[in-house]
Amino acid sequence: TSIALDLSRKVTADLQLFLRTSCYLNQNERENQDDLDKLTLAIEPRFDYDMGDDFILSGGYTFTQINDRTNETSQERSLFYIQVRKIMKYDID
Repeated sequence: TSIALDLSRKVTADLQLFLRTSCYLNQNERENQDDLDKLTLAIEPRFDYDMGDDFILSGGYTFTQINDRTNETSQERSLFYIQVRKIMKYDID
């Protein structure tokens, strides 16, 4: 079972902001192995900035939390990133 929400907002002609949130529930009752009951939450704010000359600067942060409700444990991960992309344009005839 999962649910996700994606939002985006163009702030200026060159800057766009994004927010993605998601929640995923993984449950399974098994006979031969331990039962599975995990809840995963992820939040990712990011931005795209058009630098001109077909270059895009992107950056963001991803936070993920996994709650193992069977074992009553939790894991968290944080990730920051910066990326520069070049848009390649080709004429196909």
